[in-house]
Amino acid sequence: MDKTILKKIIINDNLTIKNAIKILNNTALQILLVTNTKKRFLGTLTDGDIRRALLNKFNLNDSIESIYSKKSFYVNNILTNEEAREIMISRELNH
Repeated sequence: MDKTILKKIIINDNLTIKNAIKILNNTALQILLVTNTKKRFLGTLTDGDIRRALLNKFNLNDSIESIYSKKSFYVNNILTNEEAREIMISRELNH
């Protein structure tokens, strides 16, 4: 992934739902990478996570902390693109 795009989709876990929506809208992607203040990867936030939260009466000013997926899966950069793609297909991952 392009490092410029990557910088745009990395967000802090204390961000509000409203701000996360704005970032998703500006990137035109369906996923954000959630980190803590030390830039440690914590999980992912998708537009679907936000929709479910709003349906469950979360407020736009609530933090994303309790709605992002903490069960995310990632691979490191020692794999080739093809190897990573095969893992995604086998695990039925979209992002």
